[in-house]
Amino acid sequence: MQGTIVKPPPERLGASQLINRVEYVRLIQQALVKLGYAGVAQHLEQESSIEMQVPAASKFQERVMAGDWAGAVELLPALTQRDDVSQEVRLLLLQQKYVEALEAGEMDSALACLRGEVAPLTMASAGASASYTAPVQLQRQQQLHHLAGLLLCPGGLDPASRSRWLAGGACARPSLLSHLQARLPPTLILPEGRLEVLIEQALTAQVASCQYHNSSKMSLSLLSDYHAGMECLPTSSAAVLAGHSDEVWHVAFSHGGSMLASASKAVSCCGWMPDSLTFLSGSVDKCIHMYDVTGKELNRWKRPYRIQDMAVSHNGALLVVACSDRQVHLLRMSDQKEVSLQETSPSHP
Repeated sequence: MQGTIVKPPPERLGASQLINRVEYVRLIQQALVKLGYAGVAQHLEQESSIEMQVPAASKFQERVMAGDWAGAVELLPALTQRDDVSQEVRLLLLQQKYVEALEAGEMDSALACLRGEVAPLTMASAGASASYTAPVQLQRQQQLHHLAGLLLCPGGLDPASRSRWLAGGACARPSLLSHLQARLPPTLILPEGRLEVLIEQALTAQVASCQYHNSSKMSLSLLSDYHAGMECLPTSSAAVLAGHSDEVWHVAFSHGGSMLASASKAVSCCGWMPDSLTFLSGSVDKCIHMYDVTGKELNRWKRPYRIQDMAVSHNGALLVVACSDRQVHLLRMSDQKEVSLQETSPSHP
């Protein structure tokens, strides 16, 4: 009787061989545990001989969620060899220890933690390494001052109000764990919900690449690629906005999408400021006008050229104006001073 030769599974999966099999199995195990199928995940681990993550990582997660701060710190050498990462993780753990002591009303323990553990580590991590820049050092010092200010939390608050005032407490442990895991090597401790993140990225990319996508209400499936046809394009008017006495030549939505500015034949273009509370218009009368949302004119700037089109920079500091004189003008909104940019064309040197 001849024995059956079992081929080992391939190290790479998928049509393009882009998926690392070991990482793929680890993410499936993580997703199964999150869905409540821990037994199935354990069976998969036994069958594949692939650990979801190293035992030290699992113990670290358990100790953080249990509030065993000293035990979590003890595991750091097994999770990272970088001193800066280790110090940052320790600092986050000690800050949580301090806040939870305040939440429980244990003022002596909180003060001992702040003075004996958090403060020395904060100042050492901010000043000892050359990798920390001055802004980072300042940020660490400000964080320490903020933690000291939490001592002023009113003593008469109920537990829920006290937790809100402290912006954390024991209920913030899941969020803390996510921050900690983001700083540790993903090969040892898996990022939270990694498989779901990858699937959502793939679905988002499918929607973004569909040229006819035109609806926030869509039904996405993991069993087939997303596709929208021309039937998704609007074919009838939802509303007709009247009020112009001449042809409408230009429209622009506010940045929040709740307001619409329109320009008739007499006004060649319009554009919103970043605050969506004011908008600009330009026209052949060689003026730039600023209005509020009620239509009241707030300002007017006379220019020596006719304005064909314009656009406001993202921060509202600059205005780009296209004119009929074959020039693009860059204006500072603060003083309306400009730098002229000459446009060139291959056919008109």
